[in-house]
Amino acid sequence: MSLKTSNLTKVSLLLATLMAAPLTYAVDDERAAAAYESRHGLFAMVRLYFGPMYGMMRGAPYDADVVKHNAAQISALAKMIPDAFVVDTRENDLDTEALDDIWEDMNDFTSKAATLAERAATLSEEGSTGEDAFKAAFGGMGQACKACHDNYREQE
Repeated sequence: MSLKTSNLTKVSLLLATLMAAPLTYAVDDERAAAAYESRHGLFAMVRLYFGPMYGMMRGAPYDADVVKHNAAQISALAKMIPDAFVVDTRENDLDTEALDDIWEDMNDFTSKAATLAERAATLSEEGSTGEDAFKAAFGGMGQACKACHDNYREQE
């Protein structure tokens, strides 16, 4: 066996091992707490950008520049949501609203995050063209948020 073949075999074995590894993993309490804090921070940022637009829906003056910027930021953050849940914290004693279903159906959870990212991007582009377009696109983004919350967040 040549050196090239040997290295190729090692790389193939490494890739096969990585592909067989779970996409999520359980951790000790310290790492679980850090993962929880990261998730909490990510969603705090989503709320930061969501709030002014929600206010516009409730009667605050429409501002196209705010819509364009804030929705684009939400789109970028939404793409990070699945990464924030790679650490499986179900077995750790955390006061979290995250349901076990996240880790039981990570594909659907990831799909819902992608839908949110897409709809936020649509809101950034279309919603910044006028108040009527904003209201329609904001509703679509809100539905994407709700779809995830309904399935993956503890209801109060």
